[in-house]
Amino acid sequence: MYSTEWQKRGLPHIHILLWLQHHITLDQIDNVICAEIPDPIRDPQLHEIVKCNMIHGPCGCFNRNSPCMKDNACSKHYPKNLIKETQTGDDGYPKYKRRSTDDGGFSVNIKGVDIDNRWIVPYNPVLLRTCNAHVNVEYCSSVKSIKYVCKYVNKGSGQALFALENEKDEIKTYESGRYISSSEAVWRILEFPIHERFPTVVHLAVHLENEQRVYFNEQNLHDRVNSPPTTTLLSFFDLCKVDDFAKNLLHPEVPAYYVWDKKKFQRRKRGVNIVGWPNIKREHALGRVYTVHPNNTECYHLRILLHEIRGPISFEALKTVNGQVYPTFKSTCKALGLLEDDEHLYAALEEAALCQSPHMIRNLLTIILVFCQDSVDAEHLADVALNKCLSVIEDSVLALGGQPLKEYGLPQPSKCEQFDNREYLKETSYDLVALEDVVRNNEESLNDEQKFAYNQIITSVNNNEGRIYFLDAPGGTGKTFLINLILAKVRSTRDIALAVASSGIAATLLEGGRTAHATFKLPLNPTTSATPFCNISKQTHKGGVEALNRSLKDIRENKRLMGGVTVLLAGDFRQTLPVVPKGTRTDEVKSCLKRSTLWPKINILKLSKNMRVHLGEEKFSGGFSDLLLKIGNGDYPSFDEMITILENLCTVVTTVQDLISKIYPDVAHIHDKPMEWLCERAILTSKNYQAAAINETLLMYFEGEEKVYTSIDTVVTVSIDTWTMQLIIRLNF
Repeated sequence: MYSTEWQKRGLPHIHILLWLQHHITLDQIDNVICAEIPDPIRDPQLHEIVKCNMIHGPCGCFNRNSPCMKDNACSKHYPKNLIKETQTGDDGYPKYKRRSTDDGGFSVNIKGVDIDNRWIVPYNPVLLRTCNAHVNVEYCSSVKSIKYVCKYVNKGSGQALFALENEKDEIKTYESGRYISSSEAVWRILEFPIHERFPTVVHLAVHLENEQRVYFNEQNLHDRVNSPPTTTLLSFFDLCKVDDFAKNLLHPEVPAYYVWDKKKFQRRKRGVNIVGWPNIKREHALGRVYTVHPNNTECYHLRILLHEIRGPISFEALKTVNGQVYPTFKSTCKALGLLEDDEHLYAALEEAALCQSPHMIRNLLTIILVFCQDSVDAEHLADVALNKCLSVIEDSVLALGGQPLKEYGLPQPSKCEQFDNREYLKETSYDLVALEDVVRNNEESLNDEQKFAYNQIITSVNNNEGRIYFLDAPGGTGKTFLINLILAKVRSTRDIALAVASSGIAATLLEGGRTAHATFKLPLNPTTSATPFCNISKQTHKGGVEALNRSLKDIRENKRLMGGVTVLLAGDFRQTLPVVPKGTRTDEVKSCLKRSTLWPKINILKLSKNMRVHLGEEKFSGGFSDLLLKIGNGDYPSFDEMITILENLCTVVTTVQDLISKIYPDVAHIHDKPMEWLCERAILTSKNYQAAAINETLLMYFEGEEKVYTSIDTVVTVSIDTWTMQLIIRLNF
């Protein structure tokens, strides 16, 4: 879409917004957008165009009177920082590559001032050569790019505010007027286009019967009551009654073939002819049904049906399945297999009652109430619906869903009782005898490196030193064993030790472990704020650690590091760097803990002795351990950024077909193999498209009917379809 507008001096310019069909990654941005001065020798033409059109200001210390200066600073944030590689931006825009002259960048001299890449406005070289004018090109990949995505292309003409003063009158009369220059006036007189978008998007109504939105005023009060206005949904029903082609369409597909005009759908007169249907034409138009929140249950399920049932002629027709009219849209969805019934939910509760603690059962019920969109029958809970239990459940439901229990069909508990802090009770209710046994039996098993780290951390805890440690430990050196022993030691004296990890799988390895986001209420994306805080009153990358540091200082009301709490971080920088969605290598390094302002204050502890090798558990573990350390430290020889692993440590294959035959031998007879055979195999890839390609190749090896499961992803019977689905899930995971 684009919009044309005019500057106050009369010159026109346009704002163009393009959505790319294939998303470009940050490592491809440099091929599209540049923010550097071109080489004057290799490309003198582009160099001159950039020099004349794409240099901001300069402002700041070079020109304090520049129009961009606000509060003694550039409102456009120039000059930018010099960086060697493009990075993800903190404000929604990438930080484009801007090399210094020492790193291969160029500079120009304008009126005696040397200008380097810090002052260059981002541009596209092809567009700049074509237009030979100021053409600013930006990559908008975040909602923070709102001024490009929404403001510039929709803001309309500029307005001017002026004052009329009368020396004899103390009152100043202000008038707000529309400013039109001579250039804009000619443009409008000649009826040149000002704003266009492609493709057309038509919003489609969704509402229950006789619940469409109606606007009343004094003139139309009686007319609106007796004959409420039609909507796109009601018009769709009327269309399906008289038009045979419309009976083949879903509600969102109608705008492609029909135009909403004069409160009804009419066939398009332009577009591509549809084979077999005279006078039916298709255009590039998209239908978008308004979003409905699941809490609005009936309307939500009506929207589901409008995306599944073709050619309905009424609300009743949408509720009809095989000649039977169902009472609600929700029951209709269940009859069509779009939803499961509640029996599996009750079965889950009954199964949990056999082996889970009351706390875990309450958590399960909370998840069912909030996310399964079903009101569990209170009769099934008659034996456990005591006031205290209901109160605890409501606390969880309020924290997770924000609504009281009565909204889910359960009794409202009385809040007259006062209950202790459940989190505090949980962290101080460990079995002291069992913990003391763990400490006594394992302290002597520590090797020298582990014992040194153990003593350092326990001393900091006992003396309230409030130090922060990082345990640098490659895989197999016993860091999990050491951490669990430290947790047991601290908890054995009734002190509180919180065990957190970056993922749920990692948290299960720690005694009493939880994810860091759940424990500290970390912001889901700490990189979106310059100074993130944890979401608690008074990912393991640096943003999460810095957020925890600020929050602990605030809660404990002191300025000590981590508020004076001893903190142990553990990991291995040789393994996976922090994952930055759509980020480059530079973005990942920038998000690493070593780039945090806290890193110089962290005490480093190291574990290097591989316990698997020391205990002799695996035949080739020693060689493989050394290999991993060399690769992680960058000491292993590589050629063209690729390494070769010795054949005595692995099985080398040269093609994907060989890999498949090694991992999944005789895969064509998968239906004859036990489930364990599939569960113990997996092919891991670094890219989703590679996993999809291998998946497709595997599925071609055996016969079976392809089946689409709507709404849910569970399998009812164990069959070839079961194996197919499990194979798809496992490979993509």
